[in-house]
Amino acid sequence: MSLKSSAFLSVLTLFLGANTAYGTTDLCLKSEDSKKIDTKSYEKCLKSLLDSDPNNVEVMLKLASIYLKNNRVSKGFELISTAYDLEPRSIQKSSLYKVLDLALRLTKLKDLAKKKSDYQLYNELGDEYYKMGIFKESAWAFKKSLKLNAKQNDIKILLALSLGNLDRMKLASKLIKEVIDNDPYNFYANYYYGKILKNELGKIEDGNSYLLAAKYIFDNKKPKFKTSSERDFIKKDLDIELKEK
Repeated sequence: MSLKSSAFLSVLTLFLGANTAYGTTDLCLKSEDSKKIDTKSYEKCLKSLLDSDPNNVEVMLKLASIYLKNNRVSKGFELISTAYDLEPRSIQKSSLYKVLDLALRLTKLKDLAKKKSDYQLYNELGDEYYKMGIFKESAWAFKKSLKLNAKQNDIKILLALSLGNLDRMKLASKLIKEVIDNDPYNFYANYYYGKILKNELGKIEDGNSYLLAAKYIFDNKKPKFKTSSERDFIKKDLDIELKEK
């Protein structure tokens, strides 16, 4: 469970109009140079076109590109999935083809979680987005899960870490403190709460006290880690943090 996760930018670096050969969306362009268009106005125009023609795959793909570029990944994936259902060959001609499998899988998982109101499916969805560094979407999924089952300390911590990566450190720290209040010997809660207090909120003394608590739990309670490499990394990080009192 890491505070930061690898970014997904290499996959989502998609530009409006890349590798497509359509003409309908030209109605939305104010200039032949797409780099000079007003993105918000262009998006609004595309939405209007889609409202009037809900099965227009060309418009869907253009709008999906905007959503992905602006980190509204779930919306983009939903449009890609719908476009693929309507006209599979159109995706193969688009730069969006590189994320097709991922879009189909995560859209299906999201739809299934909604249909079944299953907190575990929301957790799976949140995990997928968190690992890719798409924290807005992971936060949404973890919030949905906690509404269905509030007694999930591990998911509350992951929600907090997602929010922390969105620069919402005060809310992140509040959520983790709730976990500590409920489970004082929760290693991850003490560890991340200490790091956030010390390194993000400037409360060095308070932060160190929770890091010391995490060290005690690590040495005496033998918390479980997913891998030995994670255990070794955290042990090393704790040692570094506590040397920098």
